[in-house]
Amino acid sequence: MSIDTNNSKPIPKIAQNDPGFKMIMLGNEAIARGILEGNVILAAAYPGTPSSEIMPAVAICAKYHPEMRVEWSVNEKVAFEVAYAGSMCNVRSVAVMKHVGVNVASDAFMTAVYHGVRGGMVLLSADDPSQFSSQNEQDNRYYGLHALAPVFEPTTPQEAKDMMKYAFEYSEKHNSIVIFRTTTRLNHGRADVVLGSIDKIEQKAEFDWDRNRWVCVPSNTRPQRADLLVRMAKMTADAENFPFNHLILTEKTIQGKKVGFVATGIAYSHLQDSLYELGITDSISMLKLGLVNPLPVKSMEKILNHVDVLFIVEELEPIFEEQFKARAFEFGLADKVQIHGKDLLPQQGELLP
Repeated sequence: MSIDTNNSKPIPKIAQNDPGFKMIMLGNEAIARGILEGNVILAAAYPGTPSSEIMPAVAICAKYHPEMRVEWSVNEKVAFEVAYAGSMCNVRSVAVMKHVGVNVASDAFMTAVYHGVRGGMVLLSADDPSQFSSQNEQDNRYYGLHALAPVFEPTTPQEAKDMMKYAFEYSEKHNSIVIFRTTTRLNHGRADVVLGSIDKIEQKAEFDWDRNRWVCVPSNTRPQRADLLVRMAKMTADAENFPFNHLILTEKTIQGKKVGFVATGIAYSHLQDSLYELGITDSISMLKLGLVNPLPVKSMEKILNHVDVLFIVEELEPIFEEQFKARAFEFGLADKVQIHGKDLLPQQGELLP
């Protein structure tokens, strides 16, 4: 047991460097642990359900890791700007907010994506299907398409922790802010989480006085737009190697047809439960997506080529469905494979098992 030498009380497990220890964690606590394991120096947020528990958990970690700075900002745009300032100064940072808060931050975010990052940066968007505590249920995967930014979406608290840790490495590799999209059921669900190690990396905060990079006038951002398109093309090619994407193809059939599913997030977890209860888990092909923008084109082509019927399971908007139908047409497979999505599943509210 680790002890806080200042007051002789045990250090909370969420803040301990105890790799391999298993504990039950709220999804938001697992995200906070991933932020710690990801070596974040600067975390800023504006509270809003379903994201509100993340920052208090990060603050607990910061008490025992004094290199971390944590703040509640006056609004989401300020939270984003504070976090992005950290990235500009070569330290890892995260901005946390609910989905509608990204609207407030979007003015700064849309241009910051052009500039890229120095220290890895994540923008966490906690979406709220069914509007349990929100004025709308907008699907913020669209921000990835709109801004040309990568979007991660975890399926379990364990994956949320691991994926958050990885997001900072990915951000630095591809010089891009990562949108980390969650939904209420993931944020507020509890599950076993195995802690990883806290391996400190050296981060020296210093500002880069490159005016051509950071001053967002047209003469600077016009070539940055071209570079952004190149970065997105590289991320698309690299999507085939994304560690949280999984493709399984089977030769088995159901009623004489090869059946496949595509899913992400909590919808994937619900789908796995349903397939298990039906006893057909081993009879279907599956593309599980952790990187939801950009999509892995080669994996898309493989599953479209392999199956006769493909079901797209996604909450809210038909983003995957539209892209898979477009790719099926592009690959000359539109008449070969039946694609079902919102013709069978609702476009409103969260999906249930």
